[in-house]
Amino acid sequence: MTKDEGKLAKLVPCLLEAIKTFKMEKRNAKLEDLARKLNITKKDAEKLIELAVKNGFLKSRESLELTEKGEAAVKAHRESYIHDKYVHGTGIFGRISRIFERKNKNMRYHLRRRHGIDDKAINDFYSSIRSLKGRVEETIPLTRLSEGEKGVVSYLLGGYGMVRRLAEMGLTPGTTVKVLRRGLLRGPVQIEVRGCRLALGYGVASRVFVKPVGRKVHD
Repeated sequence: MTKDEGKLAKLVPCLLEAIKTFKMEKRNAKLEDLARKLNITKKDAEKLIELAVKNGFLKSRESLELTEKGEAAVKAHRESYIHDKYVHGTGIFGRISRIFERKNKNMRYHLRRRHGIDDKAINDFYSSIRSLKGRVEETIPLTRLSEGEKGVVSYLLGGYGMVRRLAEMGLTPGTTVKVLRRGLLRGPVQIEVRGCRLALGYGVASRVFVKPVGRKVHD
């Protein structure tokens, strides 16, 4: 595999996510739309589709239907991205801790044993990322929205008690939330959701992940 082919291969999970989103929205996944979504040429998109079919992630070039292996690849990509970037973080200590976890194969067990997330919250988390529309890289913590900006809740990451409290406040996947005011130095975040105004502590707000409305996220 050449260097360019290797770079292209890393985009396979992103391609699968894009195709999955089009299917969920009951739209045809056209080549030009996939290329635009992934910011690549149509020629590279064709190569990417061929690679996905060859490796058993797609049933055929014509149907662009994900196989069981393809669905598993999307799930693994999403959970790995969220775990590495938001559970551990991208700082030096996060990178060091991830080195010691490279052999981990059971993320569900790992989240429960190493990060203290209970089974009910893990089930809700997996249900949310399975039905996520778009790429996981397009989601960010609520704390990264600017004042006046809106986002659609994608998933929650935390224990069941916290997830349940947020759900009771109306913060459930698919709900639009607007940031009214951000406190200084990681102070409370004031939001509007379902017509109500609420204040969330910074730590809790950082566990609510949204897809911004009207802007692209650059990972």
